[in-house]
Amino acid sequence: MVRNMYRFWVFLMALTVLILSVNSLVFSDEPKQLTSEQLALRKYIGMLQTGDETERREACYQLGKMKNPEAVDYLLTAIDDTALSVSKSAIIALGEIGDPRAIEPLVQKLSSYDEWIRKAATDALVILGSQAINALLPLLENENPAVRERAVITLGLIGDPKVTEAVRALVDDPDQQVSIAASNALAQLGSSEAVSALMEKLGSLDYFIQTQAKQAILQIGYAAIPEVISGLKSDSVEVRRCSADILGQMKAEEAILPLVSALSDIDEVTRKTAALALGAIGGAAVSEVLTALDSDNNNTVLSAINALGLIGSSSATEKLLPFLSVKTVSLQVAAATALGEIKDPQATDALLLALTSKENQLREAAATALGGIGAVTAVDGLINALSDKFENVRRAVAYALGQLKSPLATTALITALKDKDIIVRQNSAWALGEIKSSEAVRPLSLLLGDKNEGVAKRAYEALEKIGTSEALEILEKYAQ
Repeated sequence: MVRNMYRFWVFLMALTVLILSVNSLVFSDEPKQLTSEQLALRKYIGMLQTGDETERREACYQLGKMKNPEAVDYLLTAIDDTALSVSKSAIIALGEIGDPRAIEPLVQKLSSYDEWIRKAATDALVILGSQAINALLPLLENENPAVRERAVITLGLIGDPKVTEAVRALVDDPDQQVSIAASNALAQLGSSEAVSALMEKLGSLDYFIQTQAKQAILQIGYAAIPEVISGLKSDSVEVRRCSADILGQMKAEEAILPLVSALSDIDEVTRKTAALALGAIGGAAVSEVLTALDSDNNNTVLSAINALGLIGSSSATEKLLPFLSVKTVSLQVAAATALGEIKDPQATDALLLALTSKENQLREAAATALGGIGAVTAVDGLINALSDKFENVRRAVAYALGQLKSPLATTALITALKDKDIIVRQNSAWALGEIKSSEAVRPLSLLLGDKNEGVAKRAYEALEKIGTSEALEILEKYAQ
């Protein structure tokens, strides 16, 4: 009996100790030990609530890096901060955390008057991905075109194919900006309809719309080439021009033959753009462009010559030389220009002969070409041409002699410093600076007082390049 009583009392005492221990744990006033992350969370939430603008912005940044969902409610309040920089930082942080509670508030920010807030909201929603789609779709019917545009841009960037139908409906939106954004979004969603929609926009007379459509097609890249090639035959001259430009930027070798055909387009700008495109494609296009030189259509031949010059392959030299002596002046000038761009020394003699032509434009083009080629054998012929009666020829000759940098031209160029034409004097002064002849120092010093500021400036720069003690002394006195 006594033993049982003893056991009962021991049990009772143990139970009492246990109850007291539990009470001490539950009702203790001593704070629990916080982790470093919890302390940091408290710190940045406090900064977000009471700090100045810089501190609030920093708090958003840090909370975004922490990616702790406990910060979401505080950041959702901060997206309406009176300081736009804080609002933007809070939006970015919510995107980094990726909590779906932020979707609706972020979607509302797509309607913000501030472009950077709209952009930040878009980026955040893209991070949230497909879970944001249901909140975005209703905005495609918003009465504000800016909201529709931003919504469709966001859906395109999210890239979920299930929104293709909804996005496609906006391709025909009455607002051109929305329409372009929808077409671009279709491309991002991998829809084959995107290129067709964008090709139609190339026909717009609005330069901005055209540019947006071109950029979108270029982003699609290789997959767009067949439809863009078809655009070279469009009834719309704008589409043909843009198509040639796009193919050139893509350097699409598949388009060489269609572009060569476009050299015969009735529209001059299309022909020029096709020539530029072939020039961008380069050497692979030479053989096909050369065939266009045999055309009976002078416009086609002219465009082909221009393209060959832009390509710059010496393999075209032999075929171009005969055009320096054809009857059509425009073809002569184009051939001389192309030969100068190709820079093949084999063309030097033929260009020197062209320098004596009765046609002013050809003489000018020949002089420019000889300067580009840079053959020293052209110096004597250019010196003779420096007294040409046509000022444009003299201008080109003076510049070409500067490119050749031959001291043999010094005397003739010094004489040309007195030319009645301002540009001839400028180019002659520049050329003497390139040659760096000490003989030119005194004559150039006289031009420092030329009544034309451009001539005086070129003389000053030439004396600096010559750099002899005499030249520098003259410049020092002039500065005083």
